[in-house]
Amino acid sequence: MATWQKLISDFGGPKAFSLVIDVSQEAARQMSHRNSVHSIYWSIIVARAPRSGVDGITFEFLASLRRGRVDADVSVKSDPPVQLDCSA
Repeated sequence: MATWQKLISDFGGPKAFSLVIDVSQEAARQMSHRNSVHSIYWSIIVARAPRSGVDGITFEFLASLRRGRVDADVSVKSDPPVQLDCSA
């Protein structure tokens, strides 16, 4: 069963996820711990998932995680996640 924790893990864990959604590593760790990601980050997640090697992330999928049930299949590509340059 898919969970927010699994999704964050698919992005490479809290550290990598924090870079994807532009939050602190601690904030991403708390999201994983709470098994919840606020909807203000959903558009970023959907837009950046393909570049991070995570397929199948849609707004519908994220909404199903929020409801506690998953109606979509998500897969992680075999390539490692893309590292974003946040120095700019």
